[in-house]
Amino acid sequence: MTLGSGVTAVRLPVTPTGDRPAWSPDGREIVVGDGDGGGLAAVSFDPLIVTRLTTGDASFAAWSPDGRELVFERGVPQPDGTELHQLFVASATGSSIRQLTLGPSDDEFPAWSPDGAWIAFTRIDGAGGSAIWRIRPDGTAASEITAGPGRAAWPSWSH
Repeated sequence: MTLGSGVTAVRLPVTPTGDRPAWSPDGREIVVGDGDGGGLAAVSFDPLIVTRLTTGDASFAAWSPDGRELVFERGVPQPDGTELHQLFVASATGSSIRQLTLGPSDDEFPAWSPDGAWIAFTRIDGAGGSAIWRIRPDGTAASEITAGPGRAAWPSWSH
């Protein structure tokens, strides 16, 4: 479909879950959550190829600056039958998945820092508030960036 001025739209061959697509640092592909429980899919455009990276509940991926890894959120079942969203890191191919955050609240909307040293994310507390936190990609040094009551969400880094 041509949108004018030489811009062409391509219909994604996956069904996004409502999260935003994450462009790779080299601009050659995107990663998007693929439907309820479908996991993450990578879509490259020349030629159009879809690669399933994960299965299950996974969404809101962000690329590492070097394009080698992805951070994303995934639901983790709890003993009481509820589910917490936690952060995971995987290689850009979807292999070597490791859990980054370990609760006690929902951790969502990760954003990798431009230098690769930190991952910022939203932590939702049990009282309906939220704060911006950061953590090293190896899972160490987690700390709250925002303070006080209220809601802070969708972190973004300045270049």
